[in-house]
Amino acid sequence: MAAPRARGRASSGAAAASAGGAGRPMRRSLILAGGGMKVGYQAGVLQVLLDEAGLAFDHADGTSGGCLNLAQLQSGLSGTTIANNWRDTGPFELTSLQPVYRYLMPWRLPSMLTFDRLMRQLPVWGVDFERIPRSPIAGTYNVFNFTDKVFETHPGTELTPDLFKACFALPIWFPAVETGGKTYIDGVYWKDANLTEAVARGADEIWVIWTVSETPDYRPGPYAGYFNIIEAIADGRFYEELREIEAINEAVRAGTDTEHREIRVHVIRHPTPVPLDYLLFFSAGDMSRIVDMGVRDARAYLAANGVPFEPTGPLAPPIGIRFVEKMRGAWTVGEADPQRGWDLARGDETKLEVHLAISIEDLDVFLDDPDRVGIAKGFVICPALGGKLRIHDGTFNLLNQTGPAEREMRYTLPFTGPAGESYRFVGVKHVAQDAGFDAWADTTTLFSTIYRGDQEAGDVVGSGILHLRVPDLARQMTTFRIIRSRGPITYALALLGFSRYFAGSLWETYVRRR
Repeated sequence: MAAPRARGRASSGAAAASAGGAGRPMRRSLILAGGGMKVGYQAGVLQVLLDEAGLAFDHADGTSGGCLNLAQLQSGLSGTTIANNWRDTGPFELTSLQPVYRYLMPWRLPSMLTFDRLMRQLPVWGVDFERIPRSPIAGTYNVFNFTDKVFETHPGTELTPDLFKACFALPIWFPAVETGGKTYIDGVYWKDANLTEAVARGADEIWVIWTVSETPDYRPGPYAGYFNIIEAIADGRFYEELREIEAINEAVRAGTDTEHREIRVHVIRHPTPVPLDYLLFFSAGDMSRIVDMGVRDARAYLAANGVPFEPTGPLAPPIGIRFVEKMRGAWTVGEADPQRGWDLARGDETKLEVHLAISIEDLDVFLDDPDRVGIAKGFVICPALGGKLRIHDGTFNLLNQTGPAEREMRYTLPFTGPAGESYRFVGVKHVAQDAGFDAWADTTTLFSTIYRGDQEAGDVVGSGILHLRVPDLARQMTTFRIIRSRGPITYALALLGFSRYFAGSLWETYVRRR
């Protein structure tokens, strides 16, 4: 089992246990961790594990939001049905407000939200509290007994609607639940995944679907601070239980533990925080996008680990963005330094322009990828090399980090001359905190070099500087298009997400660092 990681696509445990060892068949547990609305991602993973890979589980454990998926699973729903339930869920179908008059007396407000709509949604999804106790999969639900200050795990055979509500009784947001003479709240305040329960039930293989953010960044503000606390508890206990399982495995291999067999742990998680708020989302399209993200990550994990599966249909096409960019300047043939190439340029033959249509086919992947690679098409205008020359297989990298307070935008634009010669245009905008506030100059100045051949290491043909001028920037702003949008709200949020990343990167570089 890999050591706990702050980030990463997935981790797996030690070598799998032999199915015939110790005189009993292999037992497999499924851990449905919490994560609020992010567990829509978990539903996409379930589609792959249950229906596409056909994995069977003896036991499934749920904490917090993961209990929503566990209840559907124990109600006999397939993985695809669970995923589709989430795909079709709108932003106001799981949360409801208190009566207005309650907000007028905040000192007596039991919680910001209520369980009303959540409980009405359950039968729409197909959750059946009478069927759950008869499920062939042994289910366990985790809550925190606030009265006795103890973490409790309840089997599905004991699950009642009130106990189920207690699984999501997140203080401030949802009211505590009184049942059986005790007060209960969400189990996340002790831990957000109960691998210990799976080990106690003799699991040889544990599959964890993890959606809690693992970023090291401590986000400011009271709302973000609340979930900083949740993440500290959830991640810290999760890593602790992974270490405990690894200690068991080491003892088994050493022959000092004869009670257990080696336990293999699979963890499927997105490489960066699942791009959805814990409590809020704004359209069914946004939730559908998160579900499909879980499908893609699960398929990639199974493929990387040699687990066979059969995809069960196409996913919704990802949301992308396109825009047009035009930069003009000058260069000097034979000069390797862009600044000198610009300074020495004279006459029409030194003119150099790029006209680009830049497309980001999957905005989620683009914003998650540290290299942030988009597709660049268009042409180079260079009289010295033959005029208007078509670009092929061009790429664009947006503000990828190159230092503590340094980023760059890189344009790699292969093109072909009139006689079939191969060239490679490489342009870089250096975004860095220098003396003074120079964000405008940095983001509109492209230091450019043209190489001979298909490789950047080829001979330098010449270099210079291109600029994005104010009229060209104004025109560029009118060309932004969200492609494959699922409605006006999704359109606005996709554009906001791209703009927030761009503006946030500049703020981090020029303001916060200063």
